[in-house]
Amino acid sequence: MKNAGKIALGGSFTALSVVIMFLGSIIPAANYALPAMAGILLMVVAIEINSKWAFMIFLAVSILSMLLVPSKETAVFYIMLFGHYPIIKGFIERIHSAVLVWIIKYLVFNVCVVSAFLLIMPLLGIEPEGMNNLGKYSVYILWGLGNIAFAIYDLALTGIVGMYMSSLHKHMKKLIK
Repeated sequence: MKNAGKIALGGSFTALSVVIMFLGSIIPAANYALPAMAGILLMVVAIEINSKWAFMIFLAVSILSMLLVPSKETAVFYIMLFGHYPIIKGFIERIHSAVLVWIIKYLVFNVCVVSAFLLIMPLLGIEPEGMNNLGKYSVYILWGLGNIAFAIYDLALTGIVGMYMSSLHKHMKKLIK
């Protein structure tokens, strides 16, 4: 692919990702789903161009989201997990041990989620003591549910890549020659 095609695809996906992120501010219930959707676009870039371009778009969307997206929680979850994970997933899955792959995936997820949580609390003015209003085990329950949701998300990403490769990849190749 020529540089003009890479730049056009990159710019289009950057703009689309920022629009998706902005929708996270309009639809509060989609604070996690929309950053995850924006991250899926980076998988397409990694497939069609390469991971380096996908990371550059990730950085551009991260900066623009922090500047333009009213919901900082949405932006932080994109930056801390949903933006980069779809790109690094491919690298992790090159490891030949399925057990080691899942250990690394869960390690990445948990480090990212805890970091995002610690970053969001001061951004949104949430005090750690306020978390106990839901019950003293609420943080652990939410963390456990998050790990289950992550497994479903990871499997969904695998399915989306498979669907993309079988149905859209050949069309995209023709489109961006």
